[in-house]
Amino acid sequence: MPTRAQYYTLIHLGAARLGHKAEADYREWLESLTGKRSCKECSEVELSSLVTTLRACNALEDPSLK
Repeated sequence: MPTRAQYYTLIHLGAARLGHKAEADYREWLESLTGKRSCKECSEVELSSLVTTLRACNALEDPSLK
């Protein structure tokens, strides 16, 4: 299981690949999915779900990121 820091990295990378590069845009996107504006506020389950969602969107298609 990834660490919280690894989840944060994957989520930020995936969000950027989806076009959510600006801080405000990223936080709005995160809030729309989790109800929270920061990954630090998310539970492990929420972080895992975000990564799963990003993989489903092909934002984390690189197999070395698993």
